[in-house]
Amino acid sequence: MRGGAEETVRVPRAARRVTPRQEQARTEILTAAADLIAQGGFHGMSMRDLAAATDRALASLYTYFDSKEGVLFALQAGAFEALLESARHAVALAATPEGRLYAFIANHVSYVTEHRNVMRVLVHEASALDADQRRRLRTLKDAYFEIARDLLAVLETPSPPGPDLELETYSVFGTINWVFAWYDPARHGSPFEVAATLHRMTMSGLGGRGEVDPAVAAELRVVERALREAPNPSPIRPEVTAPP
Repeated sequence: MRGGAEETVRVPRAARRVTPRQEQARTEILTAAADLIAQGGFHGMSMRDLAAATDRALASLYTYFDSKEGVLFALQAGAFEALLESARHAVALAATPEGRLYAFIANHVSYVTEHRNVMRVLVHEASALDADQRRRLRTLKDAYFEIARDLLAVLETPSPPGPDLELETYSVFGTINWVFAWYDPARHGSPFEVAATLHRMTMSGLGGRGEVDPAVAAELRVVERALREAPNPSPIRPEVTAPP
């Protein structure tokens, strides 16, 4: 179903205390929105579709979001906040530069394979947001990019890093961002097996160090166990991520 006239409605919402019940409702709306947008694209989802998918009255959706764009922004901002939070935790698990890079890649791959519909929204739908929303998302994206860039900078040969560092960082993201689109556990193994392969490829490109030192390999196994035991944070975040 294509979007109707209700797509342009923007209902200002006063600040209020959010109850657990309201937060649960908001979570259900965002989860359904991620599924609908992944299936038919942002412009293929209407607020009426979202109301039907969540078994709610259309007007009730505007209690939580002032527009369809507000729903999209909340999904995108929440996902990047979750990635930032989990990446910082993952990197802190490792002691060596090689281990920290593996932790970053493994966390990202684990996250995007668990939240595939949200990842489709991140990759394909950012252009539907207005300039202010895109600017706010860019701040989150830049912070996430800087984590990866700083990890690669430490591993650069020769040191200090050269002018290709930014391109190398984009190359890493070009590889790990699209795992959600082709990953099949029956063919490719666990997300951590995929991450190990991508880590070796990256290390090989950074000065030909594709072979992992045994001590580092042991550290990677420790990091993997820790990440397996820690659930990925939800991309559905508290209401503070919604645009004012």
